[in-house]
Amino acid sequence: MTGGSSQVLPSSRPEAALAAFLDRDEVRVRVWEKGVFEEATACARDGLVLYGAGGVGRRALGTLRRHGMEPLAFSDGDSKLWNGEVEGVPVLPPNLAAERFGAKAAFVVTIWNRSHRFEETRAMLAAMGCRCVVSCAALFYHYPEGCLPYYAMDLPHRLVREAANIRKAFSLWNDEESRWEFLNELRWRMDLDFSGILPRPATEQYFAADLFRLGREEVFIDCGAYDGDTLKSFLALSGGCFERVIAYEPVPRNHGRLKSYRNELPAKIAAKIDIQRAAVGARRETLRFKADGLESSALDPAGGKVVESRPLDNWLGAIRPTYIKMDIEGAELDALQGAERLIRESSPTLAVCVCHRPNHFWEIPLWLAALPCGYRLYLRRYAEVPWDLVCYALPGKRS
Repeated sequence: MTGGSSQVLPSSRPEAALAAFLDRDEVRVRVWEKGVFEEATACARDGLVLYGAGGVGRRALGTLRRHGMEPLAFSDGDSKLWNGEVEGVPVLPPNLAAERFGAKAAFVVTIWNRSHRFEETRAMLAAMGCRCVVSCAALFYHYPEGCLPYYAMDLPHRLVREAANIRKAFSLWNDEESRWEFLNELRWRMDLDFSGILPRPATEQYFAADLFRLGREEVFIDCGAYDGDTLKSFLALSGGCFERVIAYEPVPRNHGRLKSYRNELPAKIAAKIDIQRAAVGARRETLRFKADGLESSALDPAGGKVVESRPLDNWLGAIRPTYIKMDIEGAELDALQGAERLIRESSPTLAVCVCHRPNHFWEIPLWLAALPCGYRLYLRRYAEVPWDLVCYALPGKRS
């Protein structure tokens, strides 16, 4: 499947491959994205099975029903769901779903999380006898209303429109690994080609050992601290030798777990860790969000939780951070803008997620490059899918 162009051939030069993706006619790309789902499922005569009965599966179900269609069934690897229903649709074990529908139905893989690899699921279903297996992205390309954008997923023709900015961002990366990671990210978005998404590296997220080491006087600002997972990594890697940590987590349940973890630490370590149930953003305001205690809790005007949000420039005052991490469900660019004074004055190391919005993987590096900090930019991925994609900005003093 290619988005309105001939197959991109392997190239030893990422620049050449980049041009092959972006030098496309928008009209042809629009035609491709509208027709890719029907083309991929043309051999399926009996309908659709949704493989994955979680949030993305429900999203796909709603999409189908809005267009007058009903799937044959859900299938899922979680045995707790088997022989039950999700929104009135039966949930079958994979082997039973394949036995009943594999020969004539299309299996739409509706799983989108950091540990899932589409290629492995497709191979598993094919081994069970499923003739037609397609990513949910193809379905969402065909029926984008109410579905897209979704995290990093969006219509390919919108990337063609942003070709100039994407090229600028590509030119900013400081090593070949970053350029190829950027290119492979573009490949799956443009062509639904997941082959370039290699298994995730066995390294600590937000602390790329090949790029820098923590110092003994770190002032670490953890934005989106969750339940303390990043803090645990920081403490292990620093050996407890640091100046200060300030952690922001707006979700009450996660905030409680974070505080409990901090309170169980040795007193000398815990005394240097400040935990705030708050959000960071571009301005001071009160925000609503939907929170279930999961990592994907996000801002939502209809959400039942309320939290105070402030710019880091306001929160931190005279504190000079040496390292700022941001994983805040799509608010990263706003939060960077709200920390611009601090960043200009202190040039801290930055680790910023660029996978929560489709445009972040080029807009955030462009914003960082415009600062007078002389940042060196790198891109690293920490998940099995284009998820947990982190842009590192390293000042000249950091090694």
